[in-house]
Amino acid sequence: MGYGETQERLLSFVSALEVGLTRRFRGAVDHLRIALDVRMAAGQDLPRCFLVVYDSVPGGTGYLKELMRAPEPLLEVLEQALQTLNECTCNQDADADGCYRCVYAFRNSYDRESISRRTAQRLLGEIVQRKGLLKKVTNLSDVQSGNQLLGSPLEKRFIEALRREYDGARYVLTEVLFKGKPGYQLQAGERRWRMELQVSLNDSDGVVVASKPDFVLWPDDGVEDQPIAVFLDGWQFHKDSIPEDLAKRMAISKSGKFSVWTLTWDDIDCALQGKNSMTPSPWPTLLIDGSANVVSKVCEAQGLSNAINAFKSFSPFMQLHQRLGA
Repeated sequence: MGYGETQERLLSFVSALEVGLTRRFRGAVDHLRIALDVRMAAGQDLPRCFLVVYDSVPGGTGYLKELMRAPEPLLEVLEQALQTLNECTCNQDADADGCYRCVYAFRNSYDRESISRRTAQRLLGEIVQRKGLLKKVTNLSDVQSGNQLLGSPLEKRFIEALRREYDGARYVLTEVLFKGKPGYQLQAGERRWRMELQVSLNDSDGVVVASKPDFVLWPDDGVEDQPIAVFLDGWQFHKDSIPEDLAKRMAISKSGKFSVWTLTWDDIDCALQGKNSMTPSPWPTLLIDGSANVVSKVCEAQGLSNAINAFKSFSPFMQLHQRLGA
């Protein structure tokens, strides 16, 4: 399975699969275990993730043999899981994203915050909708990644981080087609943005050094605001290109048409884990407090909110999060 890139997607899918297995075999299926198998694919630098279903009873119970005799039984498990989630009464509660009648269970109580009924419904819906496109493979090396513009685990984790709730605020991401390719609509409080993936910027955009941000967020609510170009930098792929990366981002900024944001793996990981970064922020030293705070004086003179003084204490991801909702 290719759902191991983000914790929420993985755990939500596993929980839904357990629901389907319980319905299929009409009872307890605790002896059927689901494990994550992470392995390197030939010719690739990043690991691939697969889900393995196995029977913990020595000699087996015959359940898996029944499931794997043809594609239909396993697809029926997924369809039954989706039906259970769709019919669950917690769908009627806008604040509920799962309950003990569907994806919650005692065995997954430790991971409760990462399990989402809506995420599981979306994943199961995609599989069921495309079940006619399934092709038989002889081994895992023949499995090709889906045709997704999300090209790295870091990009997938960024999307997951945007969906999380922070200080009572949860932004809503909806998958949409944007400029003829998959993208997202982001509802950030009263603000709305369209997220375009893998955007090429060049001279036609006023950018003299061509580049391709991982995301560009375009204002989609009539507010006169600049689009935000977001770069996600993993050390593995960017450690040898820092000067080039800086030149590209400076060119975008100097165009006067975009804001530029750079986030690292550590920034996203801290947001998902709810922890502070080990790397100190430079902003407290650049925006000093007291009478010498020029930014505060400018804000006061222009009649603007003085919230910039609190803004400097936020992590890079939370600064972007605040920016999107402003």
